[in-house]
Amino acid sequence: MAILILWLIAKGLNLFNTPFYIEMIPYFGGFLAVLGMAKEIVRSFHELERVVDDVKEIKEDIRKIEGRIIVLEQKMIPLEARFI
Repeated sequence: MAILILWLIAKGLNLFNTPFYIEMIPYFGGFLAVLGMAKEIVRSFHELERVVDDVKEIKEDIRKIEGRIIVLEQKMIPLEARFI
């Protein structure tokens, strides 16, 4: 801990200089982290779009099935009248 404090004091007094690229490492790391998060967000949006499309297809299928059920019910009315 003492070494870290001495290093910070010496660095603050400009007793030694760190190369610029070494000082930029945390910024590059932060930038890469932000890019990674943005990539995950974009991927999540694409996945949501696929889910929405699947739901639309399911709704269309349900409408088709409902139409078929109505036709079958209409065909059943005369049959029910015969047996009742």
